Amino acid sequence: MTTIPREEILLDLRARLAQGHPVFGVCAGIGLTAKCAELAGADLIFVNNSGRFRMAGRSGLLSKFAFGDANAVTVEMAGEILPVLSRTPAIAGVFAQDPFKRMDMVLENLIRWGFAGVQNSPGMGMMKPAMAKNLEAGGLGFSKEVELVRMARSMDLLTAPFCYDGDQARRFAQAGADILVLNIGLTVGQADACSRPDLTASIQQLRAMIAPAKDVAPDVLILCHGGPLSDPQTVQQVYDEIPEMDGYLGGSSVERIPVEQAIVDVIHSFQNIEQEAAI
Repeated sequence: MTTIPREEILLDLRARLAQGHPVFGVCAGIGLTAKCAELAGADLIFVNNSGRFRMAGRSGLLSKFAFGDANAVTVEMAGEILPVLSRTPAIAGVFAQDPFKRMDMVLENLIRWGFAGVQNSPGMGMMKPAMAKNLEAGGLGFSKEVELVRMARSMDLLTAPFCYDGDQARRFAQAGADILVLNIGLTVGQADACSRPDLTASIQQLRAMIAPAKDVAPDVLILCHGGPLSDPQTVQQVYDEIPEMDGYLGGSSVERIPVEQAIVDVIHSFQNIEQEAAI
């Protein structure tokens, strides 16, 4: 597929919002998810190595660890995912702290593949203050992700970084991010083993990130992701409570949680078929 210009994507997204349709993005870990997402009319498709782990039956959090070359995995996934897309803009996950690659060359390669934008994934935004400070001192901190957004903007790529707090949202907005994806943690479904985060607290967390960003960039688009936002009903509650919310980015909520249950259900259905006993 050919790269879709940044301004064209933003015009399309704002037109949908003007018609009352929130932006909906999908994190696709395999080609089948991407193909179905486009058929269903998803606005954006995100490709990053957390999806590779998720669809291998592992936690997406493994993307934060050194189990592979994150930027190389994104390119590998591009070969699987981009050929099945014909019209939906694809956003590439980029590990901005990669010490063995020049980011300008990474971005140029992603453009050649047909990506329309980038996201800081995996990133350092979830790190606790002490670790974040040490990473920053070593030249591997959050500032690299802000630099990535600035560089991508200069190359006319759409930018949709993950943010985990108000300061990060503000810094990305100042760097010229087009879309901020407010990440409130690992997505937890109703049937997952770990406890589901409180929705009221999550809404407060989202509000605390929106205000600093809007103060410096009133037109920046805001999406939510993660935490208890694992089904349409919960996301609707967020839209009802936060008028500034422009949309939602789903990963586990689209390609893991519903699929896990669907596979279990269909296997049970096959197992419940009765066969007449042989005479």
